[in-house]
Amino acid sequence: MKKIIFITLLSIIFTVSCTSFSITTSNDRKSYDKIEKTIDKAERKTERNIEKAERKNEKELEKAERKIQRELEKANRK
Repeated sequence: MKKIIFITLLSIIFTVSCTSFSITTSNDRKSYDKIEKTIDKAERKTERNIEKAERKNEKELEKAERKIQRELEKANRK
């Protein structure tokens, strides 16, 4: 009788331990996935900002080149 109670208690403890481990592992995985998504989102945003800055710099460079060209044309006319 004591063996049956002991084995039953051990099986209950084992089941609770496994369930607890499973829940912890699941929560860790969810946390990891959330962090990974946040990092991916930040990387995409950074890439977009870099591309936007590059386009802006290109436009400013083109504008400066046109201004220099106009100044040269004015100087050549005089």
